This record gives sequence, structure tokens and C-alpha cells, in this order.
Amino acid sequence: MRDGTSRCECIFTIAALAMLGACSAPSRDAMRAYESGDYGAARAVWLPRAEAGDAAAQFLIGLLHEDGRGVEADPAIAAQWYGKAAAQGHAAAQNNLGLLCLQGRGTAADPAAAAAWFERAADQGFARACCNLGTLHLVGHGVARDFERARHLLGRAAASDDAKAQYLLGLVYAAGLGVDAEPATAAQWYERAADHGEPRAQLALGGLYQRGVGVARDGARGLEWLQRAAAQGLPEAEFLVGCAHAGRGGAAAPQVAREWFARAAARGFAPAQTALGLALLGDGDAHQDQLAAEWLLKAAEQGFAVAEYNVGLLCAKGRGVAQDYREAARWLQRAAASGFTTAQSKLGVMYEHGRGVAADPSTAYMWYALSASRGDSNATLLRDALGRTLTAAERDAADARAQQTRAATPAR
Repeated sequence: MRDGTSRCECIFTIAALAMLGACSAPSRDAMRAYESGDYGAARAVWLPRAEAGDAAAQFLIGLLHEDGRGVEADPAIAAQWYGKAAAQGHAAAQNNLGLLCLQGRGTAADPAAAAAWFERAADQGFARACCNLGTLHLVGHGVARDFERARHLLGRAAASDDAKAQYLLGLVYAAGLGVDAEPATAAQWYERAADHGEPRAQLALGGLYQRGVGVARDGARGLEWLQRAAAQGLPEAEFLVGCAHAGRGGAAAPQVAREWFARAAARGFAPAQTALGLALLGDGDAHQDQLAAEWLLKAAEQGFAVAEYNVGLLCAKGRGVAQDYREAARWLQRAAASGFTTAQSKLGVMYEHGRGVAADPSTAYMWYALSASRGDSNATLLRDALGRTLTAAERDAADARAQQTRAATPAR
């Protein structure tokens, strides 16, 4: 699906268009014009045929309008032409019309209608529709969530070498969705999809090789797959390649690691922005500190707790930014509220000493207790020391607040 897990691609390659096979000579000329980028010439041939009721031509005219090739992009007109072809049983048109219904492009958003069109195309064995319908059943969108049905549909598409379906089958077996988790089977499906160039499968497969899950552990092979995914611009892969060069699972090459982090950071990937910021901080240069703060702030503004915590520390120290205890407390509060254990301990210090917030020993104790309950040994010492200055009733109340907060926040 396009853009990740909610939509499958509907831009068909020339190979997919070859299913129209037995074309007359003018249609073959039109296909040659299409392939060469002369969309106007292709449209001039296809439009009269489409208006005369030829389903294949109607689909192709719809495709031109959806993609804006030779005409202004207009999904509503595309939907009209797809609808004409789909009503005649054209599987590719049914699939594309389903996608427009799913996305609410050119027609009202209607997941149930999308599923119905995918079903009609899937009944004809159209692999991409099998993948799309299988994915809807996998997530329960527009249809009932049904892992068995999803697995069956994805299997049909995967058998036709649909790389998206192969990747999704890998996810099914990796996560144990409706089946027992089978890492080795997941790895096999990932590898088939990865061999077809599916970047998320390459990412997943690289991770399995690096961890030795479902396959023999092989850091070099894992890195190779991650690099192939990174070469396609997948920020998660760029980040992990950077991690490998930073010494996590490979030889340390700090400058190379920064370059990979920078690529993913420029795409807005918060973990990479954080890693790049922390790497820049290590230089001890004032200008680099400022750049580091800028990258960490970008990640913090996305709600990435590690970045929020580090921005809080920078504000408290006045490093790369103006010293501001109130801002420090604000960022630490955000990280602590999301369950970041070290931030909870640091926030306790702010409350104990009244830095950026009004001094409040009971609230400080609460944050120390919460952090200590999640294994922070330093927080345990701070809690016990502060606890000796509180009454038993104050400690009990703070412990109760810590338990309530713990129940409401995940540990990180």
C-alpha cells in the first residue's frame, strides 16, 4: 500500500499494463507513445475507444487522469473512467477504483466500497487486489478483521510475486497474527520481497540478520540489506546503517555514522535527529552544540522522549541554548509523562530544589519513587534521602500518586 500500512500502490508499471495484451496496431502505437512519454498521442488513440465503451481504454484514460500524464491530474475524472471499466469487469480498474474509495480521492471515502471493489478484482485473481483486500482484513478496515482470510489473500498475491504481499506475509509470521510466530518463515517471505526490491522487507530482513532471529546471525549480511533499503531512501534503514557505523553491531566509523544519521534526520526521522544531535554534542564545540540543540529540538517537538529529555538537560545547563530552568522543567515533564525513567528522576531533582518549578518535596518524592520502581538506582537513593524529611502520611500519599502515574504511563 502507498505510504506504508494504509494503502497499496496503484501506479501501474508498463509490465502491469501488458496484461492488455491483444491490442490492435493503433493500441500498440499508443502504448509505445505512452512508454516514450508522449501521453498526448496515447490519449488521442485511447479516448475515442474509451468513449465507445472499450474497458481497457477506459482504464488507461483513468490512469492518465489520476497520474496527471498528458492532462491535469484529476482523481474525480479518473474515478469516473475507472468506474466505467470496473462495471465491465476490468480487474485493474476495479482495484484502482477501490483505492480511490479507500483514500477518498475523487470520490467519497468509503472503506466498505473499497473492499467490495477489491473483492471483485481479487475474484479474478488480480494479485494487487488480493494484497489490498488482505491488508484490509489484516487491520479490520472496511471489513471484519480476519487474520485467516488476510493470510489466504496475501498468500495468493505473494504466489504471484507481489512484493508487498510477500512483505506483509512476513509481518504476519513475525508477529504471529492468527498463527504461531514463525521467525524462520517470516525471514523467508521477507527475503522473497527483499529480492524484488521491497525496501521495508529489506529493512526487516536486515534486522533479523543483525539479531539472529529466524536466520543465522550475520552482521555483515544484515548491514548489506539495511544499506539496500537505505539506498531507496527509507529513513529507518538510514538510521540503522548509521547505528552500525557508530559501533552498534559493527566497526566504529563516527563520521560515516553521522552522515547516515543526517540523511534520515533530514527526512524528519526523530531517532536519527536525536542520534545526530547527541553525536554533535560530543565535539565540545559551541557552534556544534547549537546545531545539536536544533536537531534535538526537532525530534523533541515530535514527542520523542529521548530528545525531550536531552533538550531539558541542555536548557538546564545552557548548552547550545540559553539557560532556562523553566524550559528545562517543561521538557523534562514531557519526557517524564511519556514514561522516560531517567527524565522522571531528573524532574524529581527540579521539584526538590525548586528549579524552574515551585519547590515541592512531595512531588519530587513521587517522581523519584516512580523512577525507582522502574529500576533507577540513583532515584532510589534520592527517594530514600528525601523520604526521611517527610512524614509517613506525605510519603504514603506520594507513593500512591506514583502508583497511579505508573499505571497510566509506559516505561521507557
